Amino acid sequence: MKKVIFTKYSNDRNADYNIKTSIMEDEKGSRYVYKTGASDGGKKHIRNIYEKSHRLQDMFSDSIFEINKGEMEDDSLLLEYVEGETLEDMLDGYLASGNYDAFTALIKKYAYEMRKNAVSKFVPCEEYYRIFGKAAVDTANCGAMSPCDIDMIFPNIIDANGKWTVIDCEWVFNFPVPVDFVLFRAIYYYDFPNRAKMLAGINLYELLEIDEKLYDVYKAMDDEFQKYVFHENIPLWELYGKFGKKVYFSEGMQMEVEKRKTELEKHKIEFVKFYTDHYVSECVDMLPDAEGRIAVYIDVDENVKTLAIDPASCGCIVHVDKALGIADDEYEILYGNNGESTDNKTICFNHDDPRFLFDDFHSGIKQIYFEFHINYINEENGAHICKMIVDFNDIRHSNLMKDSLIAEQSENMKVLRQELDTIKNSRSYKITKPLRSITKKGDNHDFRQ
Repeated sequence: MKKVIFTKYSNDRNADYNIKTSIMEDEKGSRYVYKTGASDGGKKHIRNIYEKSHRLQDMFSDSIFEINKGEMEDDSLLLEYVEGETLEDMLDGYLASGNYDAFTALIKKYAYEMRKNAVSKFVPCEEYYRIFGKAAVDTANCGAMSPCDIDMIFPNIIDANGKWTVIDCEWVFNFPVPVDFVLFRAIYYYDFPNRAKMLAGINLYELLEIDEKLYDVYKAMDDEFQKYVFHENIPLWELYGKFGKKVYFSEGMQMEVEKRKTELEKHKIEFVKFYTDHYVSECVDMLPDAEGRIAVYIDVDENVKTLAIDPASCGCIVHVDKALGIADDEYEILYGNNGESTDNKTICFNHDDPRFLFDDFHSGIKQIYFEFHINYINEENGAHICKMIVDFNDIRHSNLMKDSLIAEQSENMKVLRQELDTIKNSRSYKITKPLRSITKKGDNHDFRQ
């Protein structure tokens, strides 16, 4: 029997591009990706993905890139499930380990391999302007790709045994597109706030040899592309900034619109469900209420081995109000974290990747309920608070060690008294009592001549 491992609906777009993507597993345990149209236009979009991916494969035939293999089944597209590590994961790993040479080498290799295939001359056409806007010009005079998959960003490229497999070939256009625009999108969607600290001092545009003066041009092109995809619809990730309660500073001043957008980046919450051989990640934007409280329900099942919750992408103090596992009834669930705390209830995270881990799942688990209050802190305050917590824990540990030593010595004294009482009550001790008395008297004799 086939089972669904993961499903994602892309149905907040222009109706012509609404699709559903699922990861399926058959009776033998083999996996594949199943894409199907969620509208009549979506079905046509699926057929276009299949046809355009073949054109891409021809273009990349003598390169490191390989297009994810697939075949049509009625109006649906079945794609090979590719095992490996995405370029995004590889880059993140190099940053986390401080291997900046490997990070730089991979970035430059990506740029080289992309430009090597940009052999077309850029000649704009009406279709190009319709999708990317009238301001979409190639002032860099760089090479172009045709056909061009503009979504060859780092998470869509998997290193599988030395070949770079391109997945999710959804946005392929049959006219020349400047390769530097594709490179721009790769770093634009990689340079998120949660990587700011690790990327400090690294100029991604310089590494990819992209003229930073073209940033505004390429950003405008991407904005026009998003309008093309979503048409008059508003994507879900934008709704959090348009609806809900107004947010105020503690002084009572209303936040400015741009400030609010910046704050939204901090309020991204990520849920990562780890299974035996894969994981599923989901990000949501969630603003705290007026008191700074956030409450979330996360669906889980018995196959989830560990659940990670990242409450923010910046330094913060989190006070856990409730952590419950929900099956037929509710129970308190244990959790770990990567912050500093004195009681595991109020935790200070002086870094950009705060995380809670849950793995104490009982049988029949259906949901995790996690309720907490959050306050955001800057690096200086975070370092000060964390030092106070560490110092407090050191003192408490020292006192506990002293208490333990005192208790141990007290126990030793108790054992010693018991041993003395045993000796005093023994028969031999009582028989030798007269002798000990004589010895004591002899000790008082004056032997002076």
